[in-house]
Parts: sequence; structure tokens; C-alpha cells
Amino acid sequence: MTIKEIEAATGLPRANVRYYESLGLIHPARGANGYRDYRQEDLDTLLKIKLLRQLDCSLEDIQALERGERTLDQVLAKIWSALEQKQAETQRARELCQQMQADHPSWNSLQPERYLFWNPSDSVQLSPVRDAVDDLGSRCPWRRYLARMLDYALCLTLWELFLCLVPRVNILSTPVWLNVLNVAMALGLMCVLEAVFLHFFGTTPGKALFRLKLTRSDGSYFGFLDALWRTGRAVLLGMGLMIPLVSLITLILSFQRCRHQVSQPWALDDEGWSDPSGGWTPFFEQRGSVLRVVGYVGCYAVMVALTLLGSLVAATPWHQGSLTSREFAANYNHLLTYASAPDTPVEKLGEDGTWYQTDPNVFVFHVMGVEPPPFQFQEDDGQLTQVSFTASSPEEGGACTIPSGYAVRILHALLGERELLPGKTLSTIDQELLETVPGEHTWTIDGWDLTCKMDFSGYQVYEQYLVPVEGETQNLSYFFSAQFAGSRA
Repeated sequence: MTIKEIEAATGLPRANVRYYESLGLIHPARGANGYRDYRQEDLDTLLKIKLLRQLDCSLEDIQALERGERTLDQVLAKIWSALEQKQAETQRARELCQQMQADHPSWNSLQPERYLFWNPSDSVQLSPVRDAVDDLGSRCPWRRYLARMLDYALCLTLWELFLCLVPRVNILSTPVWLNVLNVAMALGLMCVLEAVFLHFFGTTPGKALFRLKLTRSDGSYFGFLDALWRTGRAVLLGMGLMIPLVSLITLILSFQRCRHQVSQPWALDDEGWSDPSGGWTPFFEQRGSVLRVVGYVGCYAVMVALTLLGSLVAATPWHQGSLTSREFAANYNHLLTYASAPDTPVEKLGEDGTWYQTDPNVFVFHVMGVEPPPFQFQEDDGQLTQVSFTASSPEEGGACTIPSGYAVRILHALLGERELLPGKTLSTIDQELLETVPGEHTWTIDGWDLTCKMDFSGYQVYEQYLVPVEGETQNLSYFFSAQFAGSRA
């Protein structure tokens, strides 16, 4: 018989069954898989123990009976004597309570010495005798849940850092299909990593933070496959694969099972939860519990910080230093992808400086009537030495945008710098480029000479937009050039 069958047949929690085994009262066999195999003899012994414990028979007397050191008549006579003494003590307590009720003392007028002297034995309090704790896992559902969520968040962070550092994906703004993939990969990673941690350490980072260990009842660690099987079922039946509504339902069911001390469907037959207090002390009464809660919140803060740092790395263009026209176009399109996220830009820059549609079946509508200007490239021995473009007011008239954004992105693509939180010097040039100031302006940065010429008339400036003035002729002329002047500092 398995431990579950023994629980059902005796009504005893598995923690008590294992405690009686540790006292040598039962002797289950071990199967080839390492699990206990309880015999009919073990079941009979457990039922006898349960009967005698209901009579307040001590475990020492039960052990003496099992070893043949005492007879059942001797033990029953001792129990009878103890029950008579208990009955007498109960009677004395009733009489004391009646006397105090008759005196009608208030809390302030109560004279405890009078009553303690009347029955001094009542001043002695003895600690209750407990056989074993009920399963710790059923008494810490929120610790288990928060620990698992932290383990899941750690795995999700690891996966997102991989996306940031390797394929350079913008995880801060992702389409639905990528969010689903991220959850699936995080759950898969958690199954493997949790199995490894349980196999080698008997805990996981989240469980360790809450001082929980999950091992076999004898303290040995699970095999990798057993731990993998357990975690996989916990992900499916306990977390609901993180599907919003399903996950809420499985969470409620899991909590109710803990509340009624029912084993979870993913639990192994021979598992046991433990903590340094042996399961007796509530978490917040344990030493350092507040620091552990602070550490839990701190872990999430660190994960958020790592995610943001990873996003900054992912936003950095692929190619640095001297560039070919192809590498420049790749850098520019990478910046453009981040600028248009979560949507894929409908137009990208080709290595010849012209623009092409990412989806030829999509109709492209240019906001404010300004089409992306073609870029002119100059190269020296295959290395890009100049990028420039010219833009003018739309032929159909109307409002238009100032093409300074193209100039900023060209500069970042040439320097291999992200647009998110750029350096101080580059940020200053970005701001000056985006300002709507007519005339010619020049800058030098990292070996590149920048020139920007802008003239317009018949427009009223509104932030980055030019709104036509009624009755006037509109004219816009914009030129930008980045010329490589020498070696980089």
C-alpha cells in the first residue's frame, strides 16, 4: 500500500504515519523505486495506535507494548488511573470557576492569591505533548505560492535577458505571439531548473528565501526525473500554464486543498516539507522573517533593473566603429524597429540608401505628407565616409513634419549608439537637431562633422510640425550631412 492508501484507511495524516515509523512502531518495505510499501501488518498497527491515542495512551507505553515489556491490562489500568486523576482535576477546576463566579470580581478587583491558594495546582501549566506536525506543506500555501512565483519570475528574467543580449529583441514592447512564447519558454526553463535544484539542493531560490525545503520524508533529495515530473504537473495543475483565467482557478483549488490538508495532485508519494523550526513556528515568528520579505521584494526590484539594463543593451545597434553601407543600414533599421515597436516598421532602409516596404501587400500612408527621403552614401575602400539627405515641402501642400528625426537616427546609426538614454554629448546634439531653428548649424562628434541646413516660410511651428499659414506660399528646404573627418577619439 502507498502512503495515500494508508492515509485513507486510517484517517491519520502522513506526517504522523512517518513519525510512528521513525519511532520503530511500523516497518514498511522499500520498493525498487525507493517508495515505501506498507503491509497489512503496518495498517493494523497504525489502527491500534490510533485507538490507544484516543484514550490518551502515551507513545512510551505504546512502544513498551510493541516490545512486549508491558501487557495491555497494565497499560489500560494506567490509563484508567490517569483518567480518574484528570476527572478529579476537572472537578476542582469547575469548583474554582463556580467560586469565582459567585464572588463576581472585576478585572481590577481580582485577587489571584486567594484563588491560587485555594487550588495552587492550577498555577502550573504544562506544555502539551504532540506526536508530529501535520504536513508543513498544507500550512504554508502562501509561502509556497510566493516562492513559486519568484522562481517563475527568475526564469522569465533569464529568458528575457537572453532575448536582449542575443537576438536583441525589444522585450518592453512585444506582440502577443511573443508574449505567449516568453511565458512558454519561462515555464519550460522553470521545469528544468527547479528539477535540478530539487535534485541537488532540496530547495529552489524562492523556497530557500522562505526557508522551505522539499525532500523525501527521510531527508534525501529527489531524483532528477521525479523532480521534473513533479514540477511539470505543478506548472500544469497548479499554475494553469499561466493562462489568466485558468491560472486563477487552479490557484483557488490549490489553496482549498492546502486549507483542508489534501495532498496536491502533483505531490509525490514520499515527499516532505520542512523548515528550520521543524514546522512548529509560523514564518513571521521566525528570526529574520522581515528581512526575508524585504529580500523577496528586493529580488523583484533587481529583476526589473536587469530587464531595463538588458533593454538598453538590446537597443544598441549591432555594428560599431567603421561601417559599410550594409552595416549602417542594419544599424538604422535596428533603431527604427525600436522606434516603431511593437509594430514592425512598414518601410526600412536599403543598403543603397533607398526605402523598401517590409510588406508589399500593405498600403503605406505617410503622416503629414512627408515621405522618407533617400540617403546618399559615399564610401572609401568599402567604408562609409558620408551620409546625407535632402527634404522639401510636400507638393500637395498642407502640414508636414520636420525631418530632423532622420538626422538623429543617422547619427546614432553611424556611432552605433542607442536612442534610449544616450551619452551626454550625443544627447545634447540630438536635442539641438530636433529644435526647429532655421539656418545652418554644425557639430563635430567622434570624428564626424555634422551639417544641418533648414529654411522654411509660410509655416507656423508647432513642436515638430509645420502648419501652413493661410494665404501664404509654403516652402521647406532641409539638408543634413554627416562627413567622416578623421580618426575617432
